[in-house]
Amino acid sequence: MSGFKSRFVADRVNQPDIATAEEPTKRLIGVYVANLEDAYQIAIWRGIELESRKRGLGVVCFVGAHLRSPVPAETSANFAFKLATANEFDGVIVVSAAIAAALNESDLHSIFSRSTDDFPHVSVGVNVEGIASVTVDGTAALSEVVQHLIRVHDRDRIAIIAGPKGHAEAEQRFATVKSLMRKSGIRYDPALCVNGTFVQESGAQAIREIIASGVKFNAAVCMNDRMAIGALEELRRNRIRVPEDVSVVGFDAIEEGQCLTPPLTTIRQPLTEVGEKAVELLCRRLEGEAPQHMILQCEPSISESCGCLPKPWPDNKDTTLHAEFAVQRKPLVDEFTALVRRNDEERVLERLNQELRTASQESIDVPYWHALLAEVRERLSECEVLSGSGLFDRCAILISEVAARRQAERRVAAEHQFEIIRGISASLGAVFDIPGLLDRLRRGLVRLGIREGYLCLFENESPVGEHARLVFAHPANAAGSSSHRKDQRFRTAKLLPAGVSRTWRSKQWLFEPLVFQDETLGYLLLSSGLDDPVSYDSLRDQVASAVKGSVLFSQVRDHERSLEQEVAHRTEELTRSNEELIQENQRRALLEQEVVDISNRTMERIGQDLHDDLCQHLAGIAMLTSVARQALPESDAAIAESIREVEGLLSASIDRVKQIARGLMPTGFEAHGLAAAVESLVVNARKSFPGTIELRTARDFALGDTDRALQIFRIVQEALSNALKHSKAQNISVALYRGDSTPDLFAEIADSGRGMPATISTDGMGLRIMRYRAEKAGAELRVDSSERGTRIECRIPVRRRGMR
Repeated sequence: MSGFKSRFVADRVNQPDIATAEEPTKRLIGVYVANLEDAYQIAIWRGIELESRKRGLGVVCFVGAHLRSPVPAETSANFAFKLATANEFDGVIVVSAAIAAALNESDLHSIFSRSTDDFPHVSVGVNVEGIASVTVDGTAALSEVVQHLIRVHDRDRIAIIAGPKGHAEAEQRFATVKSLMRKSGIRYDPALCVNGTFVQESGAQAIREIIASGVKFNAAVCMNDRMAIGALEELRRNRIRVPEDVSVVGFDAIEEGQCLTPPLTTIRQPLTEVGEKAVELLCRRLEGEAPQHMILQCEPSISESCGCLPKPWPDNKDTTLHAEFAVQRKPLVDEFTALVRRNDEERVLERLNQELRTASQESIDVPYWHALLAEVRERLSECEVLSGSGLFDRCAILISEVAARRQAERRVAAEHQFEIIRGISASLGAVFDIPGLLDRLRRGLVRLGIREGYLCLFENESPVGEHARLVFAHPANAAGSSSHRKDQRFRTAKLLPAGVSRTWRSKQWLFEPLVFQDETLGYLLLSSGLDDPVSYDSLRDQVASAVKGSVLFSQVRDHERSLEQEVAHRTEELTRSNEELIQENQRRALLEQEVVDISNRTMERIGQDLHDDLCQHLAGIAMLTSVARQALPESDAAIAESIREVEGLLSASIDRVKQIARGLMPTGFEAHGLAAAVESLVVNARKSFPGTIELRTARDFALGDTDRALQIFRIVQEALSNALKHSKAQNISVALYRGDSTPDLFAEIADSGRGMPATISTDGMGLRIMRYRAEKAGAELRVDSSERGTRIECRIPVRRRGMR
């Protein structure tokens, strides 16, 4: 997380860890769960919380995911299970039935590979050899419910929605159902058995597969309530009535199952007691006792999804009083029995209402209160029961009303927490700067009622960084009263830096890993206590997204700053280079102009020398030869004829020299302009060209700039020379004119010859010189050549006054 390094904290890699604070005085245990969105795990966690608080233990619940999950984000979240190290924790409770739902027994042993006498584990839900464990035995209760389906409701085509293959607890339940079906003469049909994953959608998917197979069935036994809820909803979507057409049975007795229509018949697990017993076994291990395996019994909970009619209140055949509950409530049973015998209905209802209110506050399961009434009925005579039947009905109604209110209160509280979470999500999503994010996180925790919380982020991108930094503490002084430093570097295995008061080890916490997709960012450590633990997971997801967004924003901002600096640096370099280039171009232009001026002066001087010197010298020689020829006697006629030929050659040479001189120094250029110079050039060319040279010159053709005119003249001169020498044309045209729709001037040389070779037409020296001259004159040169001839056009923009 390079963005975290650049924005969240300073680079202090070589900074030593903060000095160790005072040693803790209370024991700290860890708990591994797959998530807290599952009523099964929530109930176990509640039991662990209650028992740990009674025993004065600190607890950290590490919320991970299913091991070997195919979802990358869940796999990454399991780094949480690596942090309960022996140097910080005294022992660990593993909810094996949840986090190892997709593992077999050999895989499960790898979870406890660190189990030693000095660092004990307790397994919950799965018995692991050599490890203390708490499991539940649902064999008798499940057998009773399946027998109930067969004998009472005549169900003989039983579908089974099993758990994951290799899951010991699920396999045991599956074997129990198959064995009872065989004993009852019910044929087991593999087409009616589908493995699920203990989640609600897998129950719905199993029913879809069974319906698609076309095999008839009239009951569905599900290995947990979540899959049973999914199955019931899918049956309803397919217009299959429950329980009239198909009976549905679950396992666990979670609260949602009793809120269905119809309520779910299921197997009640003593989940809260499971959590309490797990803490008890771990404490025994901490005292040096050998690992023990504790088995708790399940109870059937007959309701309406199997086909039974609703009852005003259950009797002892359906629900038995929890042993510990019976001992604690024996005085209350005695009191109620006495009040019923005195026929004091108002006092019975008043006391029951008081106890129910207290029970709700203590999170005691309301269904057990039906068992209390059943215990009272057992103590009464038949006559007393009959006389008090109306009172028992009123008590049953009161219990149902309290249960309904309790569910409504939970629903309202959950909705309220959901609204708060949604507000926190919107609030966190609206900021991208780190201080703003942390400030809004603090306000969100206050609104949720979370008393303490810490946000720690890893220093690098490995799944679990060796070091992390505490970047947020709630309340603000929780980071240590001595330093008040929030940005504290520490070893990740410590969970919190030593600067934090060690009293945190005696409290209850939830460890929520922060994962974005498959990237591990850090973790939240939040004080436990919310009524709906799902809020912790929701808050974790929002914080993870907000942190990742802030990291990305910080990286973008750093990148922008880097780009700005780079752009400024490059701009400075480009400005300097541009200035140097401008100076270089100016020097180049001056040098080029100087070269042109030198070339023009040199050509003029050579032309002048040829005209004034060489021509005069040749003329003198011609005169001498004429005098010599005239002085010869008539008898030397042959010699005289030879001298006359020499005179002719000298005369022709003088004409050629004058023609060359005129090319080097255009005749009348200064006085008459470009048109006159070109006309003189054409006139001289006609003398030696056997074909026709046509000249067209517009009357208004004039180019006032002498330097530009000279460059255009040289272009015309070069083009005409090439046409004369290489085109083998019979007709050549030279035209100087003004455009029809533009004030620009045009100089055009065209021939009817054979055209230019491809190499010369693109990169010939003559053309390169012509293009250079056109550039110097501010003109545009265009060359068209084919087998029908060559046309060279020079377009000369007319400069306005004041333009350079």
